[in-house]
Amino acid sequence: MNGLHGTAAISLALVLGGCADSPDTAKSSQGNTVTASNDAPKKICHHEYPTGSNIPMTVCKSAEEIADDARNTEAAQRQITQDSAISAAQHAGTSSH
Repeated sequence: MNGLHGTAAISLALVLGGCADSPDTAKSSQGNTVTASNDAPKKICHHEYPTGSNIPMTVCKSAEEIADDARNTEAAQRQITQDSAISAAQHAGTSSH
């Protein structure tokens, strides 16, 4: 039985060790994880809930990727606003009372 307990203890130590943060990660005050490495840009991680799901996903992006996403979102919002204004103007011009 001692061999079985020893194997279980080693397995448990390996599993728990795998769950620990690696030495090159740190938690920010907002719960975001910033990973530091010499050759890659720092990644900022946070939890997102996909549409229709209550299961969070961890998403990690560099500051450049976050800025690109913000610019793309703003451009899409401007396009939607312009399209709806054009559609409303066309609809107003074609309606008859």
